[in-house]
Amino acid sequence: MILLGTAPPRRLDPSPPAQIQWVGVASLGGAPSWLVPSLRALAELAKLECDWDGYGSPPIHAVALDSARDVLRHAATLDVPPPVIAPVTGGGINFQWKAEGKEAEIEILPDGGIEFLITAEDRHGDEVSRTGYLSREALQHVSNLLHWLILPA
Repeated sequence: MILLGTAPPRRLDPSPPAQIQWVGVASLGGAPSWLVPSLRALAELAKLECDWDGYGSPPIHAVALDSARDVLRHAATLDVPPPVIAPVTGGGINFQWKAEGKEAEIEILPDGGIEFLITAEDRHGDEVSRTGYLSREALQHVSNLLHWLILPA
């Protein structure tokens, strides 16, 4: 079981309380092996400070981190390969999955919305792609995008 996120810690000493944010509890029984390392990667991205890229980029926005956890939650229900996770200039997060000639790229925007790009080769070997946007309220559709990734060509 992994704890995601703010319950104030129990005070055992007179020092100021730590700032811990409680998001929820998720059971990891049956979770893919890449889930815990991916959640750890998000935790590391949350530590980035202003100008982490040398170009004045802000830290990763909290709502982007929330959306990123939701994306991982949806991805964990499918048999997708491990994602590549990277910070995005401006305070967002990028996920990339590749499987059998297909690729899905999901960029979490600072406001928690999602831009996506899916690409594949058609039967003639030409690359075809589709782009789109999902609002934070429509994150459940991430499962559809990632399900496409694992469907036979």
